[in-house]
Amino acid sequence: MTVTVGEIVQINFVVDDIDVAMKSWLATKQTGPFLVLRHVDDLPVTYRGRKTDLDISIAFAQLGSIHVELIQQHNDGPSVYRDVFGPSQGGFHHICTPVEDFEAARQGYLDDGFEIGMDLEFGGTPVAYVDTFASLGCMTEIVRADPDVIGLYEQIAAAAVGWDGRNPIRDL
Repeated sequence: MTVTVGEIVQINFVVDDIDVAMKSWLATKQTGPFLVLRHVDDLPVTYRGRKTDLDISIAFAQLGSIHVELIQQHNDGPSVYRDVFGPSQGGFHHICTPVEDFEAARQGYLDDGFEIGMDLEFGGTPVAYVDTFASLGCMTEIVRADPDVIGLYEQIAAAAVGWDGRNPIRDL
């Protein structure tokens, strides 16, 4: 199998406690501020072909030219996060690349023999987690490059410009 990855805009870490993880990143990586969405539980999610419920919190911060995403899963339902890390565990999980033609990119991975671990919609934007773990050591997230998604990326980057360390954790 060959993996074709576009521009990587994000690295993701699954975490056991999002508040502890943000404080650790703020203290050791001088990354920030973090923009946070807590208990997102209304996403339409399909895990390996089956509908599932998901309750996650997500935090974003800029680190150089890419952003860091932290995800804490609050429920015990099946997900690509639980595929790699059980409860009370965490670590590097995926890279993310926005794509203009989401369906073609998704189909391309399928044609190349990869499995889609999870599909979801975030604010109406389709997202797929491709199980590239055996090839890359992590999952690959593809997201349609909608204006709202690009706007979020720009908001994350803009928050870091000239950031003086105050107000390090901000709810979105």
